[in-house]
Amino acid sequence: MKPGQLLNYPISALLELLAVRLKAEEASDTHITIGFVATDTGDSHGIELRRGVCQFHEKMPESCDATLNFPQQFLIKWVSGGVSFDEGIESGAVTLEGDRKSMNQFFKKFESIEGTGAFGMSVR
Repeated sequence: MKPGQLLNYPISALLELLAVRLKAEEASDTHITIGFVATDTGDSHGIELRRGVCQFHEKMPESCDATLNFPQQFLIKWVSGGVSFDEGIESGAVTLEGDRKSMNQFFKKFESIEGTGAFGMSVR
């Protein structure tokens, strides 16, 4: 799927893709919650890792270890393997509220998206 086609998918569906990339064995002793806010669409969701389970929260959890703020186009580029959140923070495309160490630990618990190129996806 090309990045332009991803504009048709809800941000929530793009974030839910993380669940299939979780390295559950490596996350068995982890409890981290990250908030995701699309600054241009107003979408805000959370993803919680706890004991090897990745739970998507349709609404932003009250408490997050870190929150990432980004435009929708950045998320599409990230899902397509074109950029990391660290690169987004360094370039100013993404702002981080909270603990960067928790953010980095969170993303280490998932298989890398980088270099995966186009992928197939369906949304319920």
